[in-house]
Amino acid sequence: MLTGVTKDEPGKRQYKMGDHILVKLPVGQIIEVTIRAVIPSADGTKQQVDWGYDQTALIEEWQVVKE
Repeated sequence: MLTGVTKDEPGKRQYKMGDHILVKLPVGQIIEVTIRAVIPSADGTKQQVDWGYDQTALIEEWQVVKE
């Protein structure tokens, strides 16, 4: 199950560990990931995600693709 809201509503996203979302990686690839940690910071919330076998990334909210 994919969670989150559209890119038009950036302040309303509420993620938690275990959520599955679609993200766009810097190389342009769109993948489904699992959130492993939600990290608040001064410039917005970041998520530690993983996918596949031993693949991880730290993503920002703007990388979440519209579901």
